[in-house]
Amino acid sequence: MRSLFIRTLAVCLCVFAFAVLANAQERRDDAKKQSRHDDNVAVVIVKSAAKGTWAVTKFTAGKVVKPLAVHVGKPILFKFVPAVGKLALKATGVGAKTLLPYAAKLAVL
Repeated sequence: MRSLFIRTLAVCLCVFAFAVLANAQERRDDAKKQSRHDDNVAVVIVKSAAKGTWAVTKFTAGKVVKPLAVHVGKPILFKFVPAVGKLALKATGVGAKTLLPYAAKLAVL
């Protein structure tokens, strides 16, 4: 399940990066701005690809990432993390019992 989540996250990040890069190509400085008649086919293709990429990103976020976050992330957050905290506190108590006398001896020296 973890590898599926990591793969999904990597794909989403790549799709998002492609969408941002394609959208960034649309912006131009006013001095370099061409007239509407000079637009070439490559710019039109990139714009349509950016729109398609955005649609895929939106679908992935809604249908893949959100259910994973709800069904995988929420139980981990509310069940696993408190259990690990309790275990860490118990281990700290055992460690304090055994190491406190040594610390006191070092403090006296």
